[in-house]
Amino acid sequence: MKALSNFEDISDSSIVKDNKGNLCLRLCFKTKKIAIDFTKVLGIDLGIVKPIVCSDGHMIGSGGYIKHKKLEFGKKRARHQKLKGQITQKQFRWTDDVNHKLSRELVDYCLSQGVGVLGLEKLEGAHLSNRKFRKYTWAFKDLINKVVYKAWDAGLKVVSVDPRYTSQTCSSCGQKDKTNRQKQSDFMCCYCNHKANADINAAKNICNLTVADGLNVNPTIGKASILKTQPSLVVG
Repeated sequence: MKALSNFEDISDSSIVKDNKGNLCLRLCFKTKKIAIDFTKVLGIDLGIVKPIVCSDGHMIGSGGYIKHKKLEFGKKRARHQKLKGQITQKQFRWTDDVNHKLSRELVDYCLSQGVGVLGLEKLEGAHLSNRKFRKYTWAFKDLINKVVYKAWDAGLKVVSVDPRYTSQTCSSCGQKDKTNRQKQSDFMCCYCNHKANADINAAKNICNLTVADGLNVNPTIGKASILKTQPSLVVG
């Protein structure tokens, strides 16, 4: 019933028969109008342990599951060379489906929290920042594309942020030092001793750098770049 909390009324109903001959009740719900606050910003860091890490601490997806499935597809290709092309296509469809689900969950979360502005890493080609700790490859550019057009379609603003040094910079005091992050998961500032999850710290920095409509939404600690909200201009 918790999943129905965003619905306020039933607009239509009908009884349909599925392909197995079972009768099903189909209900159409009216959704509640959700107020979007364009002063409320969420910074997003794309991570390894969790594919999507939000600046408020919310995390989406499982990097362990993704890595496991990728290894499974690789083993199947090695065992069945004649079916290599089919297995690759199946993996492509699986990757596309995972990114659709991850992006949908993120945008739904933004709407549930009234977030109006989404700060995303700006890609340079197909690469993301902080490749040192990325132990497997993933279609991160495709994920960002899907987040962008879903967010834009939902009426959210999207801002592209230069992610350089966001993994080395303290989100508390703003000091940058490459020794601040020595492990994948842990961040500790050598200046103010601030401790945090490394991905959440990076997401907070992205949030701090987010600029909307030419104005810094949050106090900036570095350089950010404006990105218009049309999907065709968000990635390239």
